Amino acid sequence: MEGDIKMKVADNRFEEKYIERIKKFPNQILDEHEYAIQQGFSYFASDKYKDKFIGKPPKGVKKKMIRDAIAGKAPLLGVFSNMLGTIRGMIQNFKDAEEYVVELEKTGRIVDESSICSESVWQELQKYAWDKHNVLIGFTEVPREYIFKRKALLFKYAIVCIQEMKEEAINKAPLIEASYEALRVYNSLGKATNDMTRWLKENHGIKCMACSPMGGLVDTVPLAQKAGLGGVGHNGLLITPQFGPRQRISVIFVNRPIFDFTDSKEHLWINEFCKNCRTCERKCEANAIYTNKIKNDTTGFVTSIDREKCYPYFSKTGGCGVCIKVCPFSKGNSSYEKIKDRYFSKEKKYIN
Repeated sequence: MEGDIKMKVADNRFEEKYIERIKKFPNQILDEHEYAIQQGFSYFASDKYKDKFIGKPPKGVKKKMIRDAIAGKAPLLGVFSNMLGTIRGMIQNFKDAEEYVVELEKTGRIVDESSICSESVWQELQKYAWDKHNVLIGFTEVPREYIFKRKALLFKYAIVCIQEMKEEAINKAPLIEASYEALRVYNSLGKATNDMTRWLKENHGIKCMACSPMGGLVDTVPLAQKAGLGGVGHNGLLITPQFGPRQRISVIFVNRPIFDFTDSKEHLWINEFCKNCRTCERKCEANAIYTNKIKNDTTGFVTSIDREKCYPYFSKTGGCGVCIKVCPFSKGNSSYEKIKDRYFSKEKKYIN
């Protein structure tokens, strides 16, 4: 939605100042790869895109939002509350990291004397994340290749977080109701990520930094796959056993490898399944999903979507989401296991 873009632009000044300051210490941070690509909402501010038309929601979409607000289907106050909550959450990410940036500027490094956490602490964090926020988590190391162009990280380890978008709402895509749900989860998961970061700091003295699900420092989809949470589908989205492609992803960056990595390749069969399915590609009104993916042989980075086609239609509909809706993995929380059973029964092969 146009509002989503404006929100990210509003947050850019905090992110830009943060990046500018930490990049003065290249030996103490995890910097972008030399072949990093421009991604995320910052793409709209790039020289490559500045003269191109982003696309605005048509009057009909705006009128629909107002009618929904009047009818109580999507209270306008709730929509704006989620927008503002998302903005505040992103800004809070960088405010909370200020102490680390100051320490880096004063001493030239960030000292962390916390011990490696036990398995019981990981289990406690998992329980806290799910019981309080309905969030699932994994833990991994961030490859430089996943960092976006002109970005950098203070910490190179990541707790990857996912939270479900409700199937009933997503099934209304490309209607605006699907975007209401996406916006709700942007806000909800952002708040959860900040709260879990606070929990780690206060209870275990861990130096860490939250990154909103609308954050743009790293590509969270392959990072979540690496952390064993799911596999990347034909539409470029994360597909998980619990929610299919119906989730948003956030990250808590951590200074040290405090937990055992949850890295796994058990979901890589999804990529092979998707090559034969391609329902999302056929149903995409913008014809934005590549049949043959574009792969950078140096970084391994895979591009699945033609954003020059996707973003204008995304804006026109107020959020689209059809590629999520039509995915067979999105049909109920048991769809993953049903598809997996049929796939391996037919293919007679397994990925270790």
